[in-house]
Amino acid sequence: MATKPKLLSDLFHETLKDIYFAENKIIKTLPKMAKAAQSKDLQKAFAKHLRETEGQVKRLNQVFKIIGKPPRGKTCAAINGITEEGAEIMKDFKGMPALDAGLSPPPRRSSITRSRVTARFAHGPRNSGCPTLRNCCRRRLMKRRPRIPPSPSSRNPLSTLKQNRN
Repeated sequence: MATKPKLLSDLFHETLKDIYFAENKIIKTLPKMAKAAQSKDLQKAFAKHLRETEGQVKRLNQVFKIIGKPPRGKTCAAINGITEEGAEIMKDFKGMPALDAGLSPPPRRSSITRSRVTARFAHGPRNSGCPTLRNCCRRRLMKRRPRIPPSPSSRNPLSTLKQNRN
């Protein structure tokens, strides 16, 4: 029996489920991290991150609605590893001066979900109808796209005809 071929839309949906799981896991974890943080600035940063993440979940719900699928998460090992590491740091460094440094994630961690979407779906999400996802992908693509100035002949197609006549 032949299996149904998987399409890019299937891959897009699977990745949305990964991201949905990750964002909800972050929502559950951030209040614990804010409570453990000793610095007021770090507590405020976690609170801000929580608000932003809640906004991301709302946007993901919109995308699920647009594609006609129920918003469900699929276990994402990457975010589970990150949150487990954070829990371990909170346990091992409780009350220690190094705790805040251990809770502050390096930049590569904080953008894990957004870069996964743009890396896998450079073309698909722009057509998903979600302006946030579309703009995020557009910005990521523009950063990666090399800037090559157009040649003089490509700017004016008639210039090549003029050169050939001479």
